[in-house]
Amino acid sequence: VFRDFKPVAFLGAAPTALIVHPGFPAASVAELVEHVRRNPGKPWYASPGAATASRITFELFKRQAKVDIGIVPYRGAGPVFNDVLAGHVPMTFAQPEVAAAMVQEGRLRALAVTSKARAPLLPDTPTFLELGYPIVRTVWSGLFAPAGTPDGIVQRLNAEARKALGEPEVLDLLNKLGLVVEPMSPDELGRLVASEVASYRDIVKEAGISAEQ
Repeated sequence: VFRDFKPVAFLGAAPTALIVHPGFPAASVAELVEHVRRNPGKPWYASPGAATASRITFELFKRQAKVDIGIVPYRGAGPVFNDVLAGHVPMTFAQPEVAAAMVQEGRLRALAVTSKARAPLLPDTPTFLELGYPIVRTVWSGLFAPAGTPDGIVQRLNAEARKALGEPEVLDLLNKLGLVVEPMSPDELGRLVASEVASYRDIVKEAGISAEQ
C-alpha cells in the first residue's frame, strides 16, 4: 500500500456496533462483560472473517475488557446475521447501517459503537469511550492513485472530491448510509493509513490471527 499507491482523499467513515441477540442476558456492555467472565471461553462471537473490521474490533474489545470469548467463524456477514438474528450465536460487530433497522424493530440489541461520537443511526447507543473503553475504530473509504501520479493531479483530485462531498445530495446519501465525512489532505490520509496499519498489525499479532482463519 505504501509502495504502489498514493493517497488522494478521504471519502467517509462509519463505526461498528457491538450487537447481541435480545435473548442474550446482557442489556449493556457492563452486563456482557460480567456474564462472559462467569462463562469464559464460550463460543458467543460470530466472526464474518479473519481480516474484517468486525473481527479486529472484537479482538481489541477482548483486550480492553480482559475477557475470554470464543469465536464461531463464518465466511461473510450474511451467514453471521442470519445466525445472530436466529439466536444461534448471540453477538457480533456490525456497521450501524446494517443493524439499525433490526435494532429499532427489537430483533437485535446494540450495546456500544466504536466512533468518537454517537452514531446518527443509533443515537441511543453509547460509544465505547463513554463506557470507559478507549476503542475508536471506523470502517472508512479513501481515494488513491497509482504511485508516481504527479502531485498537481493529486491535489486537483483532492479538491474535486472535497467539492463533491460538500454537495447536499451527496451528504444526504452518505448520512443515510451512516457515513461521516471528514475532509483530509493527501498527507493527512497518508498518515491515517500508516497509523491504521501499525495499529492493526499489533492487534493481529497479539491475537494470533492468520489469513486462513
